Amino acid sequence: FFKLGETMLRRGRDAGQPLSVVVFELHDLPELESVFGRRVVRRVGTQTLDTLKRVAGRKGLAGRTGPTTFAVLLPRMRVDGALAAIHAAFGRTCSIEVEAGDEDIVLVPDFRVQAVREGCTVQAEYDSLRSELAKAHERRQRHLQYLERERASHSKPMQLAPEWTATRPGDFARNVVSGDLHAPVPAT
Repeated sequence: FFKLGETMLRRGRDAGQPLSVVVFELHDLPELESVFGRRVVRRVGTQTLDTLKRVAGRKGLAGRTGPTTFAVLLPRMRVDGALAAIHAAFGRTCSIEVEAGDEDIVLVPDFRVQAVREGCTVQAEYDSLRSELAKAHERRQRHLQYLERERASHSKPMQLAPEWTATRPGDFARNVVSGDLHAPVPAT
């Protein structure tokens, strides 16, 4: 993949044309496999790669570069053109929909786009985008853990207050819920 990418980059630079790199991460694939099985994960991978190949067209290149990672090289496209092509293929929300028996699965991949900068290689841009995706995923995981801890801290049962409160004999008792006053508490 990267060897072909460097050839594409050289040709583009010789012609004065940009080359954009798009990296997709489907972080949910391992969980998807544990729930729905390997066959569904293969179908998701195949469907994703087929769609990315359509985006790449005859001049570009698409491939699966890792267990949860896909990449596309788009010659003659700057970032805005690459984003438009991705959104045209995957929709504005960039989602992948697959049927698994009677279940409809919708995956939303994380992705980043970058035009290869002067003096950079395809591999360097790819690695940079992967690093950005990993950091974003880590931040999102920390945020989800925070939300889960926050939810758990608010779901502990509270101690119930007594219905009527009075502090000293002769004071009026107050209903905690309604706020109504009741006859004075008798002295003992």
